[in-house]
Amino acid sequence: MTSAQEIEDLVATRLDDGSSSREIEIFFNEEGWIYGFDRHQSRYQVRDPNEDKLPEFLGRHQILVYVDDQRRFIRVEVEKMYNSL
Repeated sequence: MTSAQEIEDLVATRLDDGSSSREIEIFFNEEGWIYGFDRHQSRYQVRDPNEDKLPEFLGRHQILVYVDDQRRFIRVEVEKMYNSL
């Protein structure tokens, strides 16, 4: 299982400060990640669909990729999220 730090490290090796939206989206597609862009918060919300195969109690990573007003990479935040019923 991948940790939040490993995901952050992966993003850091592939995206530099100022990477374009095209570079960001190519990276997401190469990793097979599902993403959407939230223009109100200037960030991509990303998830790894491979985690859907894991049991719910293991949680899922929420990957947030923040960009500037020209959609250039600024930073990434990764959190482990758990759903409970």
